[in-house]
Amino acid sequence: MKDYLTIGEVSKITSLPISTLRYYDSEGIISPSYKDEDTNYRYYGFFQIPIIKMIVHLKKLGFSNAKIKSHLENVSYSHTLELMNKMLEQTKKEIVRLQELEEELVENATQMRYLITLENNMDRFFIEEEEIRGIYAPVVMDKDYVGISKAFKELDGFLVSTKQNLVPVGMYAFTIKEEEIVNRSYAYDKLILLKDYEEYGNRCYYPKKKYASTVCQSKFDEIRFGVEKMVKWVVDEGYEIDGDTFVHILSGPAFEKDPTDLKYIVRVPIK
Repeated sequence: MKDYLTIGEVSKITSLPISTLRYYDSEGIISPSYKDEDTNYRYYGFFQIPIIKMIVHLKKLGFSNAKIKSHLENVSYSHTLELMNKMLEQTKKEIVRLQELEEELVENATQMRYLITLENNMDRFFIEEEEIRGIYAPVVMDKDYVGISKAFKELDGFLVSTKQNLVPVGMYAFTIKEEEIVNRSYAYDKLILLKDYEEYGNRCYYPKKKYASTVCQSKFDEIRFGVEKMVKWVVDEGYEIDGDTFVHILSGPAFEKDPTDLKYIVRVPIK
């Protein structure tokens, strides 16, 4: 056919796969303009090539099938400009979303590197300087851990209500007051989310000081044994306990083969 092109020829000219051209046809975006009644073959007209190239360009700009149809059905500069302005606004929002995603990935990657460093210190005693800040929920200790569950729900509820996308791995810590350590009762006082949010009421800040620390792994019910081990080392080394102890939960079900296991670091302030 002298004045028409087969789908294969159009595919070569536009660099579009034949399957894509057939998809555009099935979606009603652009269809072959001529059908040979004798052979039932369908052919594109030469005038359709620039249209197909425009479709390719609009797709590259992010136009949806519906917007491309709207452009083709309402061919005018003003209508297409309106479509492009809408796409521009959507693109700006997507750029912001991707920038936020990048920041979150960087933050999570930094956290993972930190956790790997701590994991390499499993069952070792070491001294570090730490500054701790975040938001907290008070913990009321009881036999069935209802108070602990309530504290987690309170902090998680805040994150949900403020649409904070936070991976919780390595971001929670319990505090044990100094008198609880002395009395060997080890009751938790606060659950801290180790990220500061100005809009949250209960915020805490512990200035930089020295902590004797060790990384442990056990069941949740056995955390006290890790605390006792750390306290014994502090006393044996001749240090004095100087403030609240922190049990920083490093990983749980999402990162342990046994979902009942926890990896955590015990930090006892010393002088």
